[in-house]
Amino acid sequence: MKKKYLRYVKGLREMLKKKAFIGKAGLLIAVFILASRPAFPQDSGTRILDLLDDVLNAAVEAGKDTPPAPRQPAAKRPSFYILNNTGFTVKSIYVCRTDTADWGPDIFTGPYLYNGRSVLVTPDERFDGAENYNIRLVDVDGDFYSKYNVKISDRDTLRISIDDFEFEK
Repeated sequence: MKKKYLRYVKGLREMLKKKAFIGKAGLLIAVFILASRPAFPQDSGTRILDLLDDVLNAAVEAGKDTPPAPRQPAAKRPSFYILNNTGFTVKSIYVCRTDTADWGPDIFTGPYLYNGRSVLVTPDERFDGAENYNIRLVDVDGDFYSKYNVKISDRDTLRISIDDFEFEK
């Protein structure tokens, strides 16, 4: 039994020399080998601790050579223009996903969006994965102009006009 264990230890040391450990997987294999060892007299305890120290050092070294895992790209959120063709000055812009009733915060950063002018809108992370949007403009008189379930592609221009006026708030 002791000879079989010593063969495991020898094989493990060879793997360490060749840096055959690949990150966490190699470390798990080494720990499994050490954990499955039979009980031996006390003198083998120091060799096991030395081996475990070698395994941990090799894992640290392997981690230095291993490039970080590639990051998953963030879901694409299109930036689009909103063109104010309402005939009135707009003071607030709200954009929300079609699957929610909450308009969220006013995303317009300027004081006013005058008639005939446009503004570039880039939705935040709340919109990851959304394909369609609801858009609402509020003019200086407090009137709403809304479009619902709008499919928007990157750099599209969405025209909001008097036809989008909502009579009831």
